Amino acid sequence: MKDYHFKRTNLQANLEARVTSRLKIGSQLSARYEDRFQAGVPGLDDYFNPFLSIFSMWPTERPYANDNPNYINQTHNVNVNPATYDTNITGTIQEDTRAAKANLYTEYSFDFGLTARATGSYNFTNFNFDGFEYTYNAYQYDAAKDIYFTQPGWGNQNPWRETRRRNIIDRFGQLQLSYNKQFGDHGVAAVAAYERYDTDNRYSIIHTVPPNNTIPIQLFASQDFLADERNERARAGYIGRVNYNYKQKYLVEVLGRYDGSWLFAPGRRYGFFPAATVGWRLTEEPFLKERGTGVLSELKLRGSYGRTGADDLDDPDNNNYVVAPYSYVPGYDFPSGSAIFNGNYTFGVRPRGLPITTLSWVTNITSNIGVDVGFLNGKLTGQFDAFERRRKGLPAAQYDILLPSEVGYGLPLANLNSEATRGVEGALSYSSQVGDFTYTVGANATLSRRRDLEQYKPRFGNSLDEYRNSFIDRWGSIGWGYEVIGQFQSEQEVAAYTVNNDGQGNRTQLPGDFIYKDVNNDGLINGLDERPIGYVEGAPPLVNYALNTSFGYKGFTLSFDIVGAGMQTFRREVELRIPFQNNGTSPDYIFEDRWHHEDPYNADSPWIPGKYPSIRRDNAGHSNYNRRNDFWVTNVRYVRLRNLEVGYNLPKPFLSKIGISACRVYMNGTNLYVLTNIKDLDTDPEISSNGGLVYPPQRLYNAGFALSF
Repeated sequence: MKDYHFKRTNLQANLEARVTSRLKIGSQLSARYEDRFQAGVPGLDDYFNPFLSIFSMWPTERPYANDNPNYINQTHNVNVNPATYDTNITGTIQEDTRAAKANLYTEYSFDFGLTARATGSYNFTNFNFDGFEYTYNAYQYDAAKDIYFTQPGWGNQNPWRETRRRNIIDRFGQLQLSYNKQFGDHGVAAVAAYERYDTDNRYSIIHTVPPNNTIPIQLFASQDFLADERNERARAGYIGRVNYNYKQKYLVEVLGRYDGSWLFAPGRRYGFFPAATVGWRLTEEPFLKERGTGVLSELKLRGSYGRTGADDLDDPDNNNYVVAPYSYVPGYDFPSGSAIFNGNYTFGVRPRGLPITTLSWVTNITSNIGVDVGFLNGKLTGQFDAFERRRKGLPAAQYDILLPSEVGYGLPLANLNSEATRGVEGALSYSSQVGDFTYTVGANATLSRRRDLEQYKPRFGNSLDEYRNSFIDRWGSIGWGYEVIGQFQSEQEVAAYTVNNDGQGNRTQLPGDFIYKDVNNDGLINGLDERPIGYVEGAPPLVNYALNTSFGYKGFTLSFDIVGAGMQTFRREVELRIPFQNNGTSPDYIFEDRWHHEDPYNADSPWIPGKYPSIRRDNAGHSNYNRRNDFWVTNVRYVRLRNLEVGYNLPKPFLSKIGISACRVYMNGTNLYVLTNIKDLDTDPEISSNGGLVYPPQRLYNAGFALSF
């Protein structure tokens, strides 16, 4: 596509050499180069801006003045005029990523079941950003005079030039001893290891205001921003694991980690995290094995309990740490603020506050019980589990311990709160054959939800405050809002309605506006009337399920996967909710299926009912739009045909004549169809953006063949 491209080149080589019968050495070498180029659109986002253009451009506006491509049209928001998404007009952005990684290892096997292995890894990543946004003029056309004209400030008169550089070095090393030996009916395996990881991340930004669209050189005189950052991380850990089984009937695994993080103060840096797993195969017991009827072929009970440590609170790449790096170090922050003294610009310093020496690892406690079953000689199998992941030691403030304001800082956070994710999951699969016809049908489902457990010394002003805001032993990610119990049907109904529905005596209400439930019957709609109306937003659904099938007959195969989900909330906002939001436009259904006058030029003409309220232009403060309610909030359900594939394996006698051992031809499709309760919103159920401005899952079709010689 013109002015846009993304190119990636990958190289990988795996090498292994056996030096002696017991010693081997090897390496995995890889390199990657990415080249991304785009027009210098505002906000640097060539992904989001074209979507934003759809809802920002008015239908009455043209990209070019008088449809003349030589003149950019000065629309009401020219930054999202798609005519500007051109490198000759708005500038360029070039991003390059280069990465190289080397994994080296050596392994020696002793003759008594012990293996020693040493592994080292070095990874270097370089990122370069080079952006140049131009100035350009925009025009309008005067048809009477047949001229194009512009004015100061039209188009883009705020150019910028920016370069960014990031170099990341990752180092990893591990020493490991493993032992595996069978002593008659007893099997023993063990692992002991030490590993260490560190990273050095250096980042710099230079931003300037260029004097023209031609010279890309960044000059000190035009510089308006400079950033220079250095971030380091380091972790180390000792690992031990022992496995034991007796006749593959009784299974035990015990393991432990002793991990350290650079985030915590000496003395709190390391934590010990043990775990254990047990299993019992009842079908190996004589009282079941000797009475086997062929119906029950497998019965295994399992259970596990373990602790792991976390020094971050979510995705490690988000740098959302339990405590900021080096918070345990006393002293001063520099630079912090600035001032002019005697005509000289001087950087300031400030005390860092109390060193944080008590915060340490958040502990994840995972427990699981499960059963594996098999029937009919393994034709029907199933796995069922109940699990909990409890997080203890989440950082929280000790609000009840006060320091005098003269101190200038407060107490640091402490490991105080806890929460848990609890759930159940199960899977069933049945495989069989009838003559030449083979088939497999499998289904699985998961229900998983967070539950808040403990909160440090909670305070509540009254029972409603506790009901609404407590985090003690209740399900998390609850969406609160108002219940819509109807819409006003006439102006007379608005005038006679006794409940203050909009907080302004209903003077802003029109036919078609939402009527909210007055839960406490006090005659006023406000926050006291909110109740739970939704589940988690912008995160995986709480319920997921799938059906997996495959069929075969004389070389022909058919397989498909159906997935579905529920207990997830989609909340419409911005363009999907507010008509003409941000002086833009809206989806057609909000206009076409709305309450409106029969004659838009006659305020006394009859009202025509619709699904949506009558239009207020960009009025986000109206009671239809400024209250989270169950009209704009939908608890999403969907079933999707994720994959479908038809294939044929050519007969081997035919292939052998032409020197081919196997040949398979196939056609498949992905994301072919979806049934959902939000289809009328023109939005995919797997989209989490509440404005809908993201690409939906792509529908793909493939055809091909696979040969083996």
